Amino acid sequence: MKDNFYYFKESIRNKEKLDPRYMFLSWSENIDALVETTKEIKELIVTIKQTNLSGGDSKIFYDKLYELTLSENGKKNEFNCFVNACDSTLGTVSKYPETFKMIVDLYIENRGVSEHTPREWIQALIDKGSQRGLGNVGEEKLIELAVEKGFIKVNDFDSFLANDYAVSKYSSEINTAAINKLLGYNINFRSQGKKLDVVLKAKNKFFLIEAKHIKDSGGAQNKQIGELIGLIDTNVPKDVYVVAFMDGIYSNEILDLTDIQVNNSFEIGEHGENKLVSQKIEIVDALHNNDNAFWLNTAGYLKLIEDLIC
Repeated sequence: MKDNFYYFKESIRNKEKLDPRYMFLSWSENIDALVETTKEIKELIVTIKQTNLSGGDSKIFYDKLYELTLSENGKKNEFNCFVNACDSTLGTVSKYPETFKMIVDLYIENRGVSEHTPREWIQALIDKGSQRGLGNVGEEKLIELAVEKGFIKVNDFDSFLANDYAVSKYSSEINTAAINKLLGYNINFRSQGKKLDVVLKAKNKFFLIEAKHIKDSGGAQNKQIGELIGLIDTNVPKDVYVVAFMDGIYSNEILDLTDIQVNNSFEIGEHGENKLVSQKIEIVDALHNNDNAFWLNTAGYLKLIEDLIC
């Protein structure tokens, strides 16, 4: 295994690409039911409009629409998008049902009801929120890549110790506390009770890995990057390493150090009060100050595990 800047530079040289693991390319299994429910919602809205115009009692139709709108299959359609336009959410409507009639009336007044219910439109709404369903893709990716290179996936600490090359999800059995107890050390993260994602063992070396998949900048993303920087700024004993793994296209911007490089070295040049620049400086500083810390993308991680198992 080489020094942390070797793998950092490997990450810089090999940019992240779009990864099918994080993509949702299939049609929703529930698309037909969603289409049918959307048709029912439209029919009810038209019925309410016609009943109101004729002076009839439409309460039963409002009630049916309310129930259908809050159902599992009623959450992906034009009407529910309009709920957001009315400074509300489905959660708000559920908590304050008295607001629902006003939103329906505003929809009838300000929007048209299309006769068509294209599957593509409903699928587009599902696609827009698909990233929220990523779950544990990042940690599964790290484990999968390690297993491909020869590591053994394990689920309990005894098996973890018994194999020279082992990898596991961070769990109630395989975690920082277990390694602390084994080594007689107290690894102190800034965030008490911090849970990571993957633990990897190569003979007598332990790697504590936190994974973030980031595709764009923003406040929430800055918080995630800050968590990774905090990780690599953690003091650890001789044979323990902390690994900040960041994939996704935005990783390429983090790893573009042209605005802080001087003479192709990792010295810090002039910079302004830019958040992205500040993050890069913090990363480089932490790697300089902590030999047992790594900042890796997919290529850097692959090179590290290849070197570990040689």
